[in-house]
Amino acid sequence: MTSDFSNSILKTILKIAGLSLLIYVVYKVHILIIYLLIASILSLIFRPVFNFFTHKLKFNITLASIVTLLLIILILAGLISLLIPLVLEQGKNLSLLNVNALESKFNLLFSELNNYLTRFNLNIEDSIINVEEFSKQSIQAIPIILNSVGGVLGSFTMGLLSVLFITFFFLRDSIKFEKWIILLLPNTYTKRAKKIF
Repeated sequence: MTSDFSNSILKTILKIAGLSLLIYVVYKVHILIIYLLIASILSLIFRPVFNFFTHKLKFNITLASIVTLLLIILILAGLISLLIPLVLEQGKNLSLLNVNALESKFNLLFSELNNYLTRFNLNIEDSIINVEEFSKQSIQAIPIILNSVGGVLGSFTMGLLSVLFITFFFLRDSIKFEKWIILLLPNTYTKRAKKIF
């Protein structure tokens, strides 16, 4: 009885350790899993286009994958080109921003507001908020925000290229994937799976 109890405790500890190891591995490679999911969704969406190139136009598998990938790139480029004029205009507006003039205008506005409120026996300078320090921190945050936007764009580009690379191989080797999936399924589901693919 004691050995059964100790065996069950040992099995439970091993299961918990295995589950924690699995969670740790998934946590470490979660970006790769996301890339694989996005690539598989793209390959499923563009599978009819790939089939059109291979069956109707008689392209070989590699050429059909390349042409389908170029079509995906063209669609993404079209979507991105819609956003580029907006980003360029905002960049132009930010480049025209004179930080020192903005700070001096803000301080002038603050002093005028303070002069107006002193007529009513209200003093902003004694308030809890230090406006000069707040304005300096706000203005100094602009380059930090621009750097973070640049980092996000770099990460997005790397992710996009990774997804396109994986999608190419998913499209190219889709017939092999079909065979593997059909082999893994029980015999009762093979006919249904062949109809799906």
